[in-house]
Amino acid sequence: RYSRAGEDGTPLGDAIEGTATWAELRDHAAFPAASTSISEEAIDTPLGRLACLRYDVRAPGRPPTTLWFVVDLPGMPVRVDVEGVGTTMEMLSSSMPS
Repeated sequence: RYSRAGEDGTPLGDAIEGTATWAELRDHAAFPAASTSISEEAIDTPLGRLACLRYDVRAPGRPPTTLWFVVDLPGMPVRVDVEGVGTTMEMLSSSMPS
């Protein structure tokens, strides 16, 4: 479940729910090794300062994308930036234990 928000955090419409198979989720998060570099970086987020693995993906035919995955919180990235678009996704809360 997710919702879009304006720059000030105000929701833009109703939350959206959806489902995906494990294979769809796995394939969505697959990054070609030759086009991806991984480094460690701590970032400030709405969840606080988090130790992350930063993925810089520079795949042919796609805009340069940077994703931050929290080291101690498995699952989706906590932030995604797509070059030319700015921050396109930032996690605001999590029900996962940290």
